[in-house]
Amino acid sequence: CRAYEREAEIHLLVKKLTEETPNLILLGETGSGKSTVLVEAVRQAELHLKKAEAETDSSRPPRRYWLTSGS
Repeated sequence: CRAYEREAEIHLLVKKLTEETPNLILLGETGSGKSTVLVEAVRQAELHLKKAEAETDSSRPPRRYWLTSGS
């Protein structure tokens, strides 16, 4: 895991990204790791979805995730 000691937060985000239609806001101090946690969660979610799509042979278009900044 690339986000050191943030496995619980990443797991929660992956679950939201893969099982729900999420709208997420990550709040925290500058340098707290918000972007790192989100990037890792999206990476894991995309791997999870690719694996699930390969197993089900779905014709549904793949999900895409974007990283944006509120600033």
